[in-house]
Amino acid sequence: RIKQGVIYRSGTLSALSDADLAAISRLGLKRIVDLRSDWEIKREGFDRFYHGNENRYDFLPFDYGDPYLSELQMATEAAWDIRRVDIENLYVNMLEQNGKALKLVFDRFADPSQYPLLIHCTQGKDRTGIVAALLLLLLDAPHEAVMADYMLTGKLIDWQQKHREMMGYFEGSGDAFPEGITADDWAPFFTCLPRSLENLFVHVENHYDGTAHFLNSIGVLPDQQKI
Repeated sequence: RIKQGVIYRSGTLSALSDADLAAISRLGLKRIVDLRSDWEIKREGFDRFYHGNENRYDFLPFDYGDPYLSELQMATEAAWDIRRVDIENLYVNMLEQNGKALKLVFDRFADPSQYPLLIHCTQGKDRTGIVAALLLLLLDAPHEAVMADYMLTGKLIDWQQKHREMMGYFEGSGDAFPEGITADDWAPFFTCLPRSLENLFVHVENHYDGTAHFLNSIGVLPDQQKI
């Protein structure tokens, strides 16, 4: 079993209600790790919890690692032709492009004084999902349990609302999107895709002989891995 109340993951905390903010405050968080990009923070705003708690924050923006998105040099989502993104290998590509950020996250995990700790991105399933998966794998959780934790996000987030928001973007600024793209093309990006995580499992095993060796390759030493 894995101890509860130590590490939390979530989506963006920018639009918390007062009740949400009170609930977050009761967790007694010592560290919050925000994996969003600078332009996501500019668009969504800082976490409501941020002001007055600046010293508890780490900002570690993740690169998506996708070859096509890398060509765009982090252009805003409106410029993305999501049809060209390699969704099935998105997590593998992110893993390979974010060793420095992943090391800093696991440096925090290795320090008991940082707990309770919360880590988040915008949706809480991709960048945050990779970190959560690596942590669970390091703790010897079976792949089935890691997958179940990942898929839980799909039950907790209103993906239909995400779709409606994207439809609103198209109606308001459709000319900014690549020609021929529709809101439906974005559906995989707002969904938990088992194949993406399965490919991550295979990659870590085949290329690094396991999570511990991957973490060691990015500078997370064996003593730090004894979480």
